[in-house]
Amino acid sequence: RKGPLTPEEIESYRKELRDLMVERNLGWLNPPSSMVWTLQTQEGVVPPMGIYRNTFDRIFPELFGVEEVTIGSFARYVNALDRLAGPGGLMHITYDDPVSPTSVKIHYEMQSPGNVMMFAKVGSYMVAHSPLLLKPVKITGTQTFVDVEYAPAASEEEAYRALVSHFGQKQRLFESILKNPGQWQRLMEFIELCDGSPVVLDRQEFLGILKCEDVSGRLISLCEKILGSHISEASLNELLSALEKIGIAGGLLKKIEGNGEEIKVYYAFNDAVAARTLSSFIQETLEKAGHRLKVKRCFDDWCVFSG
Repeated sequence: RKGPLTPEEIESYRKELRDLMVERNLGWLNPPSSMVWTLQTQEGVVPPMGIYRNTFDRIFPELFGVEEVTIGSFARYVNALDRLAGPGGLMHITYDDPVSPTSVKIHYEMQSPGNVMMFAKVGSYMVAHSPLLLKPVKITGTQTFVDVEYAPAASEEEAYRALVSHFGQKQRLFESILKNPGQWQRLMEFIELCDGSPVVLDRQEFLGILKCEDVSGRLISLCEKILGSHISEASLNELLSALEKIGIAGGLLKKIEGNGEEIKVYYAFNDAVAARTLSSFIQETLEKAGHRLKVKRCFDDWCVFSG
């Protein structure tokens, strides 16, 4: 068109550009792994720490043009976006010090009733990661907005404990097993366990995991990362120790005990169908590693394997 743009047209183009920026940047701010976890476990479950570690270590510094993310640089970016939760969502951050804050407040707002607490949970989970290390201390709000006050935490573990305390963790992962036997493993696959420390997978690895149907194969892959060697080089006890770490990290196991002749697996839930399903995965994994142990007895919350 000829002639200058009207103020209304300028505002329209500005909003269109802003929405496009938000849409593209949401992929960076909310990794696919976090989205999948949120969709699968519903409200009340706090995912394990680590999903946003790669985001804060590599993505945010490049995006913000800084060497290390501070609450000041994070808030400037988030506040400038206007919207952060798609249509009808708002996230606004205030703080007392841009580098070493003693008090931070985040306002979460959504037009859709009932979704704002999930929004606040995901946002609180994000800022709990290093280097921000913020823990929630007070939550107030209504069906359309939530205000969360944060204080500095000494570690991610301390911040995570505060998250669980305020947002709850109902350990409903076994419900996913009942609906889709392979789903719990896909949820675990976006975090690799290496010496007990979660490391976030990049997007291509994560997409490959979502398409994977070989649960026992993925279990073996995780075990090898924990053991630092090929599965054939590990003893039965070493393999069981690795499986125990994976199960505990996923909220599915309490412990594994026994010797080479008989093994008992104690689950973190009380459901016979889920126990049988998970036990079949463990049996298949052991068989692929050359250990001929089969499920002999299976109860609601524990199973016995023997040769």
